[in-house]
Amino acid sequence: MKPDLELCERILQFFQAQPSGVTDIRKVEEGGFSRADPKSVAHLEYLNKRGLIQRVDGYWGIGLEGGAESFPQWSVVDLRLTPSGQQFLQRRGGNPLEHYRADENAHARPMADQAP
Repeated sequence: MKPDLELCERILQFFQAQPSGVTDIRKVEEGGFSRADPKSVAHLEYLNKRGLIQRVDGYWGIGLEGGAESFPQWSVVDLRLTPSGQQFLQRRGGNPLEHYRADENAHARPMADQAP
């Protein structure tokens, strides 16, 4: 798979925009990256394998067992952006506040999806 760098950047921006610095697959899905979409899952796995996102508990993976190609089984685990993920965004000029807004009543999501 050739990674879609724009999608990678959007996923990493979502992680960076989390107020606590920690997210999980449910919040990622609420942010517009469906765990039922093989492309989103493949990119989450890619970012994990490249060390740009990781589990908070130190274990490997993103909570997916079975992989994107088979019957996926998800565990809800805490995930975070790594320092390498931060560097990727800095090199790409990523600023999560341009694309996402988080408030205390909702998870970060694309600003275009929010009412004015």
